[in-house]
Amino acid sequence: MADEVTRPNSGLDKETRNALITAIIPSATLVLLALFAGIGYLIKTNIEENSQYQAKQYDIYISTNQKLYDQGNLALNQMLSAYSNLASTLGTDATIDPDVFQKHSDEIISAYRTYGEFVDEMARQGNETLYQSFNNIDESLRLDLAWLSLHKNKLGDLDLEVYRFINSREYEEEARQRSSKELGDYVKNLTDSENQLYFRIRYQSLPLLNQIKRYLYVSFRSLLGIGTEEDPAKVVADIQSAITESGKHIYPQDEPVFITAQSRSFLAPSFTSNGTVDLDGLKEPILWERATNKLISYVLKNNKHIRERYEAIVEKPD
Repeated sequence: MADEVTRPNSGLDKETRNALITAIIPSATLVLLALFAGIGYLIKTNIEENSQYQAKQYDIYISTNQKLYDQGNLALNQMLSAYSNLASTLGTDATIDPDVFQKHSDEIISAYRTYGEFVDEMARQGNETLYQSFNNIDESLRLDLAWLSLHKNKLGDLDLEVYRFINSREYEEEARQRSSKELGDYVKNLTDSENQLYFRIRYQSLPLLNQIKRYLYVSFRSLLGIGTEEDPAKVVADIQSAITESGKHIYPQDEPVFITAQSRSFLAPSFTSNGTVDLDGLKEPILWERATNKLISYVLKNNKHIRERYEAIVEKPD
């Protein structure tokens, strides 16, 4: 018979082994429970941290867009104020002098600079679609800067035109008449440019700026989750309509220049008098002469060289 194979003696009797197993199983269970508890804690902590991160990101999102809205609102208010101030001056005074115009021009340029900073900040931190919208609007409005620059360049010739007129007093009658006509044509062209600028700002640019401010309000309330009673689609349609209108040339060019300048704050762009504003043909020449004398007085007051030349000619014996 083959030898019986026997298991090696572990040195522990059955009762001892059972006691050890009884002791080990609860300990292992406790270890597993502790392990699962630790994993559960890590999962809970991770969820809480993720929730806190998302909450923090949301707070940053709200804060960023609130700041962008405030910046845009400030820029547009500055633009509206600058444009309104120029429109008000042009509506109450005709053939304004270079100093007054320069003040308004500087104010508008400063406002554009502020608005440009807002657009740049939108590019850096804002919504891409809104950035493109405000950037396109910015480009549409910048045509006004070209109009301001054009009128400023015309005003830059004022001293020379007046000097030529004054200097012609020493010449023959024909030369004096020619110089007087040249100065008169210059003043008429200047006033006509002023009329065009007024009607553009009053009936094109200011309405567009008001629509842009409305768009800013609606779009950022949507971003911030506040909502608005206005239909965003209608706001966008109104913006497009305002931009289209801003590209049109609306100005009653067939009307007498100086009568239009005197009354422009009361006139609509579509105004037409059919020749009834100056039936006897006397009012326009009087206003023309008044505007010319106004600018001559301005130059004599502010240009010492021309004033001294004028005084020398006036006091010179015949």
